[in-house]
Amino acid sequence: MQNTQRLLYLAGFVFIALILTFAVYLEQHDTLYACPLCVTQRIVMCVLAFIFLFGAIIRFKKIGQLIIGWLALLFSASGIALAGRHVFIQHYPTGNGDCAMGLFYLFKIMPMIDVIKTVYAGGVECAKVSWTFLNISLAGWSLVCFIFFFLFSIFQLTRAS
Repeated sequence: MQNTQRLLYLAGFVFIALILTFAVYLEQHDTLYACPLCVTQRIVMCVLAFIFLFGAIIRFKKIGQLIIGWLALLFSASGIALAGRHVFIQHYPTGNGDCAMGLFYLFKIMPMIDVIKTVYAGGVECAKVSWTFLNISLAGWSLVCFIFFFLFSIFQLTRAS
């Protein structure tokens, strides 16, 4: 059973790697530059990928499997919050706020709590829908993926219990 669980974590890692590769492709090929809210979602996706990678390559005892599962659940839930906010901003643009500055620049000029508030508030750039597939924006697909990873984490947690 543990080998199956590790293979599922490996599949999750590969799936995230493909998602992030596609995001970089869109940024480089189609010049779809990521706003700070998008970059934050990518960071959460990267952390989730590393959690899945650890779950795949390290043979954990039961407590380790539970920790990996809970960490995956926590980060996928935070991804749902970020992507859900982004979808909300795209459907109900407020017109205020400025997300044109890069995330790393924001960290240079603001304290951490202000960066979090600014990124979560979004802005005009976050409201733009530049790419869709099946009439769903990138933020929408990100939300779908985070919901999938949340359910996947619950499944893995029930297997570890």
